[in-house]
Amino acid sequence: MSTEHAIAVQGLCKSLDQHQVLRNLNLSVKSGTIVGLLGRNGAGKTTLLRTIMGALRADSGTAKVYGEDLHRAPIEVRSRVAYVPQEPALFGRPSLERYARLHTRFYPRFDIETARQLADRMAVDWKKSFGKLSQGNKRKAAVVLALASRADLLVMDEPAAGLDPIARRELYDVLIERMGSGGETTVLLSTHLVADLERLADRVAIIDGGRTLREGNVTEFTEELVRVQVIFPSDVPVGFAIPGARETTHEGAVALGIVDLAQAGDGLMELEHSSELRVTRFPLHLEDAFVELAGEPATSIQEISS
Repeated sequence: MSTEHAIAVQGLCKSLDQHQVLRNLNLSVKSGTIVGLLGRNGAGKTTLLRTIMGALRADSGTAKVYGEDLHRAPIEVRSRVAYVPQEPALFGRPSLERYARLHTRFYPRFDIETARQLADRMAVDWKKSFGKLSQGNKRKAAVVLALASRADLLVMDEPAAGLDPIARRELYDVLIERMGSGGETTVLLSTHLVADLERLADRVAIIDGGRTLREGNVTEFTEELVRVQVIFPSDVPVGFAIPGARETTHEGAVALGIVDLAQAGDGLMELEHSSELRVTRFPLHLEDAFVELAGEPATSIQEISS
């Protein structure tokens, strides 16, 4: 796998309608990997993707794709990138077949037969006017065109939004097969479906308020963040905080917090070795880690049964 960065974003700032959407955001995507973007609505995911694609100009900072700003990159670089926007920019009377043939003018490796096969597999009418397709089928058609382009980089903004579970599974099965078919296809994928990223992504970046809160391997999120429960012999002492936890909540004798093990130091181990306390670690799923990092701290707790 190459260590070349397909995408390198540094200090990116962007305002829309006098509102700052991206604030000194950093992100790197190595070639041959699938990187997932997680964030609440309004976190800046779509603005980030549109800026990377050159549809928006950065106010400051840089967003480079294969070392180039796509807004002014040569055709040789832009043809290496395929984009599936949140709202497919395909409309009118042309059929998916017609759009596929138009794409051959821009993507030198576009494969018409692959597009036809993918359309059949994903149950999209190859001959039907695009304007007459359902919203779900329009989204699937955009994915078909992106995959058939054989681009080196796929940038996908909520590609599975609105699809039923069977169609979503088929879409991601096709994507996984594309990643394993040779070459070094790279994917930057934004989605609200956390379970999809647990299945697909090599790395995940959580963004909130226009900034990157945390970036790492999927396993890093679930192994470095743990839920910790501390049970005291009597009520939790006033001012007690679990080492490494952003927020410690307590009720009666039970204290609870989600702990970043890298920040906990020796404090957590000291608690665990205390003969007077019962300290238990509980593993987190990626969704738990996302809610902890991007959501509001919890306000109440209940004892977790083991």
